[in-house]
Amino acid sequence: MKTDYKIKPLFPLMFRIPGITLFISGIIFICSFNKTSILGVVILLVSIPIIFTKTGILLDFNKNQIKNYIGLFNIKIGKWQLVDNYPFITLLHLNLTSRGESISGLNFTDKYKVYRISLLSENHREKLKIIDFSELNKATIEAEKIAESFNLKFVKYSPK
Repeated sequence: MKTDYKIKPLFPLMFRIPGITLFISGIIFICSFNKTSILGVVILLVSIPIIFTKTGILLDFNKNQIKNYIGLFNIKIGKWQLVDNYPFITLLHLNLTSRGESISGLNFTDKYKVYRISLLSENHREKLKIIDFSELNKATIEAEKIAESFNLKFVKYSPK
């Protein structure tokens, strides 16, 4: 059995908005049915990866493998990694901060709490991120399901 967690779009919003504009422009050019139709096809082909490419993680419980991937529609490119090096699973409580500054001197800070499911090595020094949740109960349920499927021990994070 495989589980697919689509984490987020590959390109940030500031690139996807022009990508959507290109997509719409390409469709308009194609519908004009003249020499600009070829340009419309080219623009459309450029915009599709910008809009629809996502990153994610694929868990294969039968083969005990994990794959971090970049995917476009159903094509997922990435390397499979064995779970054998990670005998434990944990739920980390993290406070994340995102900061930005504009040319005009305006600063913004965005703080949020996430509950991250991670696989841990024997000594807990190596972590392999699976997925983040905003709610503790959903994260706990999913972590227990993954631990049972991979036959991992659910532990508290404590590096040795």
